[in-house]
Amino acid sequence: EEHKTILWNDGRNQATDVQNELFNKYFNAPELDQERKEADRQAKYFDSLSRHKSEDIRAIRKVLEKVNKEPSKEESKSLNIQILDLKNQIDEVNKKIDRIQIERKKIED
Repeated sequence: EEHKTILWNDGRNQATDVQNELFNKYFNAPELDQERKEADRQAKYFDSLSRHKSEDIRAIRKVLEKVNKEPSKEESKSLNIQILDLKNQIDEVNKKIDRIQIERKKIED
């Protein structure tokens, strides 16, 4: 059995923090209790707001990093330049094949 009772739960769960509720409701003025509840609500709201802002900032930073990232050599070439390079390579390979064919015919004759 636990040594803690309901009245002495150290505020681990604010919904069942009976000691805190009794202290605020019965030993303080009800107006102060309402102000405390409103302050708790505002604290949760501002905490949530700051979390959302930090998530937005993190997302914006990721986008900016992607935009500012320097492209590699292949990415910096336009598609047309890449096509021209490939055509040149194909032409060179075709020339080599032609030379090989000519040498083959010479050997056969």
